[in-house]
Amino acid sequence: MLNLLTHGYGQFTPRHPVGPVAWPHFDLFYVHSGRIRLRFAGAPDIALARGEGVLIYPDTPFNGSVLTAEVSASVQHFAIEPPDKPANPVLSELCGLRSGFEVFRRPHSAEVGPDVVRAMALASRPAEARTHALREAQLTVILGFLRNSARRGEEPAPGGEDFHQTLSWAGSRHGAVSVSAFARRAGYSASRFREILLRNLGLSPSDYLLKLRINEAKRLLRESRVPLKEIARNLGYGDVVAFHRAFTRETRCPPGAYRKRHAPRG
Repeated sequence: MLNLLTHGYGQFTPRHPVGPVAWPHFDLFYVHSGRIRLRFAGAPDIALARGEGVLIYPDTPFNGSVLTAEVSASVQHFAIEPPDKPANPVLSELCGLRSGFEVFRRPHSAEVGPDVVRAMALASRPAEARTHALREAQLTVILGFLRNSARRGEEPAPGGEDFHQTLSWAGSRHGAVSVSAFARRAGYSASRFREILLRNLGLSPSDYLLKLRINEAKRLLRESRVPLKEIARNLGYGDVVAFHRAFTRETRCPPGAYRKRHAPRG
């Protein structure tokens, strides 16, 4: 059963960041103007511009910050509730999804802008059966177009798995995997996988894995006393020197100094 919740529109400024929040329902976030950066646990930051959006699954913590003077965006909240899957195949695909997200880049997202505006207009009407049916149809058009367009020409090879499952797999290993293993896990050639990541996340596979490793290194340095040598080994570096060099290059701060700076006080 589809439960259509708020469809809101508003402006964000650098003084009014997004979140942090984790909602118990789906959220389709669409940018109408400006640029905004969203952050999801275990993943590199994602920058969205006009005509781009992200579908956030239930129970997914995230926060964001505005990159321009102002950002106009809309958010459609909706839930797909048990016990029955919707007969609508576009919505039934989303049943059971938790803790994840899908990014929609231009030109895919820009073409649904008018549909998003129409969906907001429908949401402002009095709640009744006909309006609900129209809103469900409109949401189906938006989600169906975005998800189908984003996947067109990106079907994994035999033995591959869903693109976002592959990102989660790399995240669960904190980026300590090879680029070739990363691409192979998704079922693509290295060159094809690089194209897909650049288009969807704006990062190459090596940059994506590096950010995962650095994020985990930061966490360990802040929250534990694990020796640098062990951190380096666990994150796939050949030695502590290579880890020290990579961490310092990315953060502009040596790992030892970073640990000292973020040590608990008191």
